[in-house]
Amino acid sequence: MHKYATEKLFEIKDVFGASKYNKKLFFEAIRESFDFHYKNSAFYADICRQTSFSPSEIKSYEDIKKIPYVFIDVFKHYELLSVPKKEIIFTFTSSGTKGIKSQIMWDNVSLNRQTVMREMTMKALGLTSNISARYMVFSYDYSQSSGRGVSARGMSARGAAYAHHMYTSFAPEIEKYSALKIRKPGSDFSFDLKEAAAKLEEFAGKGDPVRIVGFPSFTYFTVKELMKKHKQLPLHPESVIINGGGWKMHTGQEISKQAYRRELSRFFGIPEGNIRDVFGMVEHGVPYISCSHGNFHEPLYSKILIRHPLTGKILPDGETGLLQFLTPYIRSMPTFSLLSSDLGFIRNDCGCGIKKPYFTVLRRGGTTLYKGCALTASELIK
Repeated sequence: MHKYATEKLFEIKDVFGASKYNKKLFFEAIRESFDFHYKNSAFYADICRQTSFSPSEIKSYEDIKKIPYVFIDVFKHYELLSVPKKEIIFTFTSSGTKGIKSQIMWDNVSLNRQTVMREMTMKALGLTSNISARYMVFSYDYSQSSGRGVSARGMSARGAAYAHHMYTSFAPEIEKYSALKIRKPGSDFSFDLKEAAAKLEEFAGKGDPVRIVGFPSFTYFTVKELMKKHKQLPLHPESVIINGGGWKMHTGQEISKQAYRRELSRFFGIPEGNIRDVFGMVEHGVPYISCSHGNFHEPLYSKILIRHPLTGKILPDGETGLLQFLTPYIRSMPTFSLLSSDLGFIRNDCGCGIKKPYFTVLRRGGTTLYKGCALTASELIK
């Protein structure tokens, strides 16, 4: 039975491998993805016609750079599918920073591939464990944000709640606490700082590994509260912190990721390498998890390009421009070639040992899985 390149790609365990085989397979998978969306999305086919681009032009890996992209803001205004609506099994609505909603819809194939990407990346970075842990989830309670009859905040939080919830599956669970929850019937989500600080203090005293997941602002705000009582709150050495979301604190000020890592490493007595960050966009879907040095490396599942904001020209490594993301995982919507409104650059000089290049985001824009929900969530910090 014939197996497509995209299927083979998602079977590879070497997520950050830079082999010629991986490169060839990614190219073939992207070409398959292009063909699929070109044939099944009238919107995307029209973009190709407007730019005079045809499938026959994708002959080599370098031709990937020529593939037409869709600008991220399009998904704020249009519902664009490459599969019949009846095949959609999961829909996320992201609130955005101006109240304009962007939707991502997954069919079963897209959902399964997204799950594989996360699992394989976590394993490749050494972040999975067989040791049972207690989970502090500084995000919306997933069970309360995914059912019927939830509030407007609950609906907009669904994407972030789902993503953060997925990171509680990489070590067996002893106990889990969600900091943002609906505490009374008919009420909205709320955050109780004293309760969260007491729970984290309790978890630390149990002696088991603690896995802290969720928005960094809530994590940091809770740690600051604990610092009033403790100079240090040592955690089990296998403890891990995995944050995803906006880096603005409730005051509107930002803490740098480097300072955040240093401060939490000292307070909890764990290596800085145990503190990771996640970059995610609802429209793109590939989970980027930082390495031990704090950088987001390009995994097997994506290719990142930097384009000049005015000319669209592809820029060399080290120069700042708009980030373009390509991935063959998404089948349900024509977002496989996506131009973001995020400014950043690509480099290949990380000392962590991973050979693949990494990207740095200098300023975030667009509608993102975490940012819109993080800004909404920050209203709960008093």
